[in-house]
Amino acid sequence: MVFKRNAFRRTKREARQNKRRMLVSGAVACVVLIVAVGVWYGARRPAVTIHAVTVSGGTTVPHEVIEKKVESTLSGSYALLIPRRFSYGFPRDEIVEAINSIPRVHGASVVRASRNELAVTFEEYEPYALWCDSVPTASSTPSCVFVDETGFAYAPAPSLNGESMMRFVVEGRMPESGVNVYDAETVRRYRMLSDAIAERHSHRLRLITETKDGDLILHLNNSTNILMAKDSDIEDVFAHIESVFQTEEFKDVALENLEYIDVRFGNKVYVKERGVAIEPEPALATGEGEASVATGPQDESMSSVLVQEPVEDETAQ
Repeated sequence: MVFKRNAFRRTKREARQNKRRMLVSGAVACVVLIVAVGVWYGARRPAVTIHAVTVSGGTTVPHEVIEKKVESTLSGSYALLIPRRFSYGFPRDEIVEAINSIPRVHGASVVRASRNELAVTFEEYEPYALWCDSVPTASSTPSCVFVDETGFAYAPAPSLNGESMMRFVVEGRMPESGVNVYDAETVRRYRMLSDAIAERHSHRLRLITETKDGDLILHLNNSTNILMAKDSDIEDVFAHIESVFQTEEFKDVALENLEYIDVRFGNKVYVKERGVAIEPEPALATGEGEASVATGPQDESMSSVLVQEPVEDETAQ
């Protein structure tokens, strides 16, 4: 009898505890629901919702393209509760990434101008050159990508037949966006050489071909080519080019009358005059302050040139 009475008391106590737990759980659920509803409605109040985007910067990319990227990134919500347009929780990093994914665009910045407006600024890559898969010919147009002055390839280029921009062709390497064809210092060196030739001879560099052997062929817009080693010092290359026109043989010859100048062999320079056949001269013994003449790659229309080196002035000592 005592056992039955104790069991009855335990059953009533457990029932009261279960009822209490249900009441607490129900109260918590109500509080959570009220908070969720409050957050849902509160985060969608016009006063704290982004509904305007202003864009500045760039030169050729339409601002409407940037606005569409921002609007697309702002659509939707977090966990079906807080809208991505919520002024105090908008996805800034995602917006920046989306804008920078647009071809030619970089350096995007997004700030909250007010509780209802985002201000977006961006920069554009400036085209300096083209990186192409082949040398252009009369019968073929190569596939190219735009390259900025740092050597970064950033977007496919349309078919361009003119020579308004320098071109790079690297044998064995296909052009692609998002990588550097050359580093910024290398591009600067090539630009410096091009400017020096243009200032001295009024002809500019239009194409650089890097061969599989690591040599460079510099194509000028007058059809003259300059052959050089990839790691050559640019000042030395230009000095060797100029030394050709300081010789008795070529002092009255214009650059455009030369088919090519080969400066790949240190102080040994080879010159091929356009339309002129010259018997190659044998190697000459040089005196003090002169470089030797190479007996290497010659043909019947190539002449070798002595490159004069500075001789120390003995009287100055």
